[in-house]
Amino acid sequence: MNRTPSQKQTRSTRLIVPNAIGLHARPAAMLTRTALEYDAKIVMECGRRSVNAKSIMGILTLCAGQGAEITVTAQGHDAEEAIRAIECLFVCAFHDEAPAMETAFCGMERQTAGVSRQRVGGACTAAAPAAPG
Repeated sequence: MNRTPSQKQTRSTRLIVPNAIGLHARPAAMLTRTALEYDAKIVMECGRRSVNAKSIMGILTLCAGQGAEITVTAQGHDAEEAIRAIECLFVCAFHDEAPAMETAFCGMERQTAGVSRQRVGGACTAAAPAAPG
């Protein structure tokens, strides 16, 4: 399907890695699986490194520990939805700290091209943005 320039959006957010052992294999896999659900090109940056969020190996090379600032940029017709889904993973600390958080706090209804996707758990209403400045 050809997209006109007006249908292409770019969205970006800054997030802080919340979980104690950083972006290890499990959170990296969760990020990759989530990114693959969207058509948008999704790039993650940490320090001087910039990687494709659809590559687990790329994410692991960020070596992002707890407290690291990650900038996520998505470009495409579903960029907004992709960013929200990734923010939800960060808000939930990738479900590393307390598995019960997944159902109590981390659900989110995703919208892609007007089609409702599965709702998991409760409601994800806020992101974990980096502190300004």
